[in-house]
Amino acid sequence: PLLQMIFHRQQLLGQTRTGIFLDEKPDETAVLAQLSRKRTVISNGPAAWLSIDQNGQRHFPGETIAAETPFTAQISAKSTAEFGKISEIRLITGNVPTQKESIQLIQPVLAAGSIEKTIDFPHGLPTGYLRLSVFSDHPDGEPCFCHTNPIWIG
Repeated sequence: PLLQMIFHRQQLLGQTRTGIFLDEKPDETAVLAQLSRKRTVISNGPAAWLSIDQNGQRHFPGETIAAETPFTAQISAKSTAEFGKISEIRLITGNVPTQKESIQLIQPVLAAGSIEKTIDFPHGLPTGYLRLSVFSDHPDGEPCFCHTNPIWIG
């Protein structure tokens, strides 16, 4: 219901990577800690990151925030010439009670290689999740993507 599967006929092994974000020097302990917290993205090109400020605390993918409580979302998306300019940014909200997703499209600046944006949710959201998907136009025509893990709302 809240999961979409995409099927491709070409070989994708090694083309998609898992990314993590570290505040400290990368070492085995730090990498495993971030993976266990689910502070990750999956990408075959561009990079994306999502965080939420609620009640004076910053939250990241894999964490849970309070439902129906105001918050501010910070989004960041970056790409390089190798993967093409950012073509689409989707802020996706999953509503668990209705089992539906809604997509808020965020217009990237024409030919932008990066974007940062803040979005206020003055009434919060119902139980569910918030995640970010970013797409870029690869020069050979293949779409490139980055999907964040969700920040849970509940």
